[in-house]
Amino acid sequence: MERESILNDIPNGAAAIALFIAGVEILMQAAGAGIIGGQMGIGWRNDMISDFAFFPAVQDEIINRGFLPAQYLWRYFTYPFIHDGLTHAFFALALVLALGKFIGDRWHWASLFVIFVIPGAVAAFVFGLIAPQNWPLYGAYPPVYGLVGAFTYMLWMRLGETGGNPWRAFAMIGMLVLVQILWGLMMKIFAMLGMGGDPTPFVFFMGVGDLAGFATGLALSPIVGPGSWRAFVARLRQR
Repeated sequence: MERESILNDIPNGAAAIALFIAGVEILMQAAGAGIIGGQMGIGWRNDMISDFAFFPAVQDEIINRGFLPAQYLWRYFTYPFIHDGLTHAFFALALVLALGKFIGDRWHWASLFVIFVIPGAVAAFVFGLIAPQNWPLYGAYPPVYGLVGAFTYMLWMRLGETGGNPWRAFAMIGMLVLVQILWGLMMKIFAMLGMGGDPTPFVFFMGVGDLAGFATGLALSPIVGPGSWRAFVARLRQR
């Protein structure tokens, strides 16, 4: 029997996002190893963070000056594709593929892009309101939380159709929040033992940004998901 490639099973929207994340990280790994870029390539990751990550100072500049230069705005959409290393990128990639597979099999590819891009931008905006100006935001986790929001909405709709407990739909976001809290506590203990700086502010700022991404993905799902607003209203009437 002919075996199909795993890649053939991944929806186009999820595959495009994953390939972009993987492509950037492969480029950074090659540059860091000196395979491309020579001696200059070793500093490419820092340059990418400087040029394409999101900084609260950028948002303050936009708000204070009241204008929207393109060289600033792109940071709201480019930061998810930059990571601080292979492990950081690998777990983000795995989440994009898993959630993107589940969502993309049922939604239009354009809806998947909306649920990734818009929550990511909203998460950056919220992060920019509360974090210090020079703290960079990068990595795909904030928009991944937008995908978690869509996943939660889909599960909530399904549980409504089958008569299940609708609160079960929020189990995944609850687990992720618990993991973040435990990770923050662990890093706090390390800091108290003199094994690093206090991570509490960063964990808090990132957590708020991630939850903003989740809330945005959840809020957008009735608009861009299958059946759109009519399906959402019909589900509410079943209560």
